[in-house]
Amino acid sequence: MMTLASRPEWVAATLARPPKVETHVPGEIPNLVTSYRFDTMYQLLRQMPRPPQSLGPWSEGREQMIRPRNAWLVLLIAWLAFFGWYTSFEGPLTPEEIATVMQFAEAGDVAPEDIAKMREFLESDTGDDFVMVNLIEMNDPPPQMEGVPEDATAEDLMNRYMEHMYPELLKRASHPVLFGSATSPALDIWGIEGADRWTTVGLMRYRSRRDMLEIAGNPDFQGPHEFKIAAMNKTIAFPADPWGHAGDPRLLLALILTTLGLSNSLGWAKRQAS
Repeated sequence: MMTLASRPEWVAATLARPPKVETHVPGEIPNLVTSYRFDTMYQLLRQMPRPPQSLGPWSEGREQMIRPRNAWLVLLIAWLAFFGWYTSFEGPLTPEEIATVMQFAEAGDVAPEDIAKMREFLESDTGDDFVMVNLIEMNDPPPQMEGVPEDATAEDLMNRYMEHMYPELLKRASHPVLFGSATSPALDIWGIEGADRWTTVGLMRYRSRRDMLEIAGNPDFQGPHEFKIAAMNKTIAFPADPWGHAGDPRLLLALILTTLGLSNSLGWAKRQAS
């Protein structure tokens, strides 16, 4: 095949020839596209090799694409890192740990029935995560307390308490799952007195009972805990374990990373085929 590099003298001779202009009717524009010089140059340009595609920073000519094997490896490592942080692998509380907690509870001003409830809660530990179900009736207007404005509401006091809680919760992969406000009195009550009206419902996920004890035992919470007590008129809190929901972040992250991996693989295959 003839190229510009193989026949430079022919290219020079072609360019030196005068253009061949066809005769035309006066008033019409000459058809220069089909003239000799332009037609010859068009043929030469078609024979020139095309410039290579931009290599880009990722791989050989595949712009913004990562080799599927490497991409899946990175995504898997990212998911395993999150799974390892979000999941508890320490197992259930040991008898020694439970005995230590009970000693602190018995040494404090805790009612015997509450100590019995705490023991049952700790001894039923599965080592896995659980959710604490909270029903709350806010105490509006709350009593005046130092550290908050005089016109502070019960919600303001609760937010003041949670300011100290959220950092410790997130460090231990614990977080709210659901928060909501009651829209009407309870529609179905059975065997409970004074449970017809509630203000707020909340579900708090804890990575493990051990994590919850570490948070509750933090001495920095003794002061802020007073804001929580002042903000509530009544409350019910009970743990649910085992439990599960479709919005588990481990499942959601797996779906997102799988979508990214498939998109990259399809893009890579498309570029290889082109």
